[in-house]
Amino acid sequence: MGVSSSRDEKTRRRLVSDVALDTRGLRCPLPVRLARERLRGLPAGTVLEITGDDPLIVLDVPAFCAQEGHAYLGHQEGPPGVFLLVVRKGSL
Repeated sequence: MGVSSSRDEKTRRRLVSDVALDTRGLRCPLPVRLARERLRGLPAGTVLEITGDDPLIVLDVPAFCAQEGHAYLGHQEGPPGVFLLVVRKGSL
């Protein structure tokens, strides 16, 4: 088992998401507002990966998706205190 390079990690991520949004350092409600703005100009089905360090992001983004008609695909914790969330833009 080898160790993957950061380039391999970036390639893997880009295969999962179409667009990335880094909201580290921002607190509620800014991560959701930025996600809304980013999704607004994208076609339906586009996958957005949101990176954030606000602990409430794991509650706010799923609620935002349910309200706006987007698919919340889940999240994982990256480095301690940093969350990676994945959203697929809905057709609305």
